[in-house]
Amino acid sequence: MFNMTTLSSSYLGAVILKSIVLLLAYWVFQLCLNRLVMRYKDSNDLISITFIKSRYLLDVFCKLFFSVTFLHVLLGDFSSYIPFHTKDVVQILCLLTLGWFFYLFVLISEERVLREQSSMFDVTAVQTFTKLARLGILRVMILVLLPLLGIE
Repeated sequence: MFNMTTLSSSYLGAVILKSIVLLLAYWVFQLCLNRLVMRYKDSNDLISITFIKSRYLLDVFCKLFFSVTFLHVLLGDFSSYIPFHTKDVVQILCLLTLGWFFYLFVLISEERVLREQSSMFDVTAVQTFTKLARLGILRVMILVLLPLLGIE
């Protein structure tokens, strides 16, 4: 026989335990992110510069990801509230963050090549190549996002 108080207290205990684990994971992720930023803030490496410039985006992504996961722990799947499942929301957030990171990487690469090696490369060719690369990144992001949004 099911006892309603036992069922609700075990559910509440599971939610509290999962919430504590999520908050601990969020704290560890923020600590690691801050340490990485501090370690590479004076680096001249292209990926380090891209990482530092996209730090705030990664921070927003981290907060959104943990918020979505926390709401999933509390409410279950989102499909009864919004037209997306929880995994779709997380996939969209990951895709947008990754796409923005690559887009920013191409922009920083263009700036660096034009600043440091402008005598070796034609400026117009570099700008054309980076515009095509950014357009390619946007097209791939759109083509991957459309099925996640339910558009065939």
